[in-house]
Amino acid sequence: MNHGTLRIGSPRARAALAPGLLAALVGLAGCETLVTGQVEPALFPAVEAAAVPPLTGRVALELPPAVRERLASDPVLCTAGRARLQLPLGAIVDAALQRQLGIAFTGGAAPAALPLPATNDVAMALSVIELRLVLDRKLNWVVPIPAPPPLFLLPLASSTHYGARLELDLRVSDGLGRVLAQTTVDSGAVVVERGTWSTEPPDQRCLKLTHQAAWQAAAQAVRVLRETLQAERQRERSL
Repeated sequence: MNHGTLRIGSPRARAALAPGLLAALVGLAGCETLVTGQVEPALFPAVEAAAVPPLTGRVALELPPAVRERLASDPVLCTAGRARLQLPLGAIVDAALQRQLGIAFTGGAAPAALPLPATNDVAMALSVIELRLVLDRKLNWVVPIPAPPPLFLLPLASSTHYGARLELDLRVSDGLGRVLAQTTVDSGAVVVERGTWSTEPPDQRCLKLTHQAAWQAAAQAVRVLRETLQAERQRERSL
């Protein structure tokens, strides 16, 4: 008898294979690489002419470090090959707000930390307290064709909706630090449709959706800020 031969399925074989299988699984798990994306201003929609003239003044924009440095990801929607994209969510929101405030106010936005100094010259302070991003996908339809085992079926054509939705918890203060409004704004659903043969990399699609959702949420934040400032100025005039 050859004692150097292992029969597959025997206890001795399983004991010998277990460490190797474990090492292989660990190795495969370690192959995934986390890549942090960058803010890409070109992914924001083109700035159109403002429907209303900008308000006079400058806005202090505050994102606490925990919010400004927030990363987000999705293991399915943001992965290309072995690289999984981490979205710089806080930085994207910051960039979108600065651009939107630059359109809505003559003095634009001034990054700040609260409380503001007594010598500040801002009309309002906008603080982002929290942010929440949801990414999803929905298969609309698929046309399958037969394929050899183990696949059996392959998609000849398909349509999938990829979506993003972003919520921002906001606080609006005056130059003295008094809270004038506290609310949550919603970007609404940002959706793109892609087919089976789309050449757009999943990580780039994920980044684009996040930029567009941040842009729409920032627009809602600016609307709240304008309404609050106008109400405050009217209240001051009535006194």
